[in-house]
Amino acid sequence: MIDDCTAAGVRMAVVTTTSRAPTSRRRWLDAVAALAVAAAGEDRLALSVSDTGSGFSPSALAHLFEPFFTTKQPGEGLGLGLTISRDILRDFGGDLLAEAAPGGGARFVVLLPRPPHPQPEKGTP
Repeated sequence: MIDDCTAAGVRMAVVTTTSRAPTSRRRWLDAVAALAVAAAGEDRLALSVSDTGSGFSPSALAHLFEPFFTTKQPGEGLGLGLTISRDILRDFGGDLLAEAAPGGGARFVVLLPRPPHPQPEKGTP
């Protein structure tokens, strides 16, 4: 069972990932975001967030999860948010992926372990 501290860490990782702040307000207004939840095998759920923006350059995608890598202007970020978010998710059996979204744009996929199914107590119908 996940304790309150663990749940807070996973929530922080999901919020950090899904609230990726664009460097331009206009770019954000032009992009359309979509959220989807699906099974990812028998033991995981996939929460994907995609947009129709400009997406990632191949170079940025190759370095996206490296500590201190950022595409933002100096002073607008440290380049640690995605690295820390991915590490938190991995610590609890999940993962964080980034890829090009189908049809253009960017997509982040948060993989979360499914909670165990509680077993009924003996003698309970």
